[in-house]
Amino acid sequence: MEDTDQSKVEELINQIIADGRLTKDEKKQLDDVLLADGQLSLEERKCIDRLLGMIARGELQMGD
Repeated sequence: MEDTDQSKVEELINQIIADGRLTKDEKKQLDDVLLADGQLSLEERKCIDRLLGMIARGELQMGD
């Protein structure tokens, strides 16, 4: 992942965490950045795992 992609991912994740909610638009933005190069790096996988863990623990809501 390039540094600019990494900072975009971090920015989106920080926004999602601050909001406490993953909206459809944010999910689309995150998907677009993560899949831009056709591969997921280890750091990208960690970001996804972090969000999924937060959803599973009820710390993050999904939806609009």
